[in-house]
Amino acid sequence: LSIKKEISNIQELELKKLQNALLNMQKEYDVLLTANNLAEKNLKEVESKVLSMKGLDMALMNDSEAVKDTVQSLSQQTIDVLEDLLCEQRTAKMQGHMMTRLREEISDCRVETAKATVFAEQAKHDFLLASNSLQSNRQDLLEDEAAFDKLLASMKTKKEHRDLKLSMLNSISVE
Repeated sequence: LSIKKEISNIQELELKKLQNALLNMQKEYDVLLTANNLAEKNLKEVESKVLSMKGLDMALMNDSEAVKDTVQSLSQQTIDVLEDLLCEQRTAKMQGHMMTRLREEISDCRVETAKATVFAEQAKHDFLLASNSLQSNRQDLLEDEAAFDKLLASMKTKKEHRDLKLSMLNSISVE
């Protein structure tokens, strides 16, 4: 019974650890998702600025060099934001895989817990059978000992009776 409790306690601790790890991963995922959404918003803003700058570039041909630099800078910012966005998406995907794996491990732990519980129940059943058999054998032993004690008492009584008769015969033969 204590083995069952110990196994159950260990498995519950492992299950809690895995659930906590899963919750932490979900929190990290939520943070990354928020950052990803912010990056997408920033990307849209940058793209909007790029479009605005391109329109401004066409309108202001005299100052085209400055506009070209600005467009180039905004294009680089757009590329950087896109790279960051892709990185965030890969991270989110990896966390999704990790959450799936943790769920599978939790499921495996539950299966192992069920197996251990069945094993503990079988051991308990076997112990009860052995205990009942031992109790039955003790009862038989007590009955056999009582019968043996009766036989010993009967033999002692018969011996005393025989010794008494023998002494009477000896005393008659001596006379």
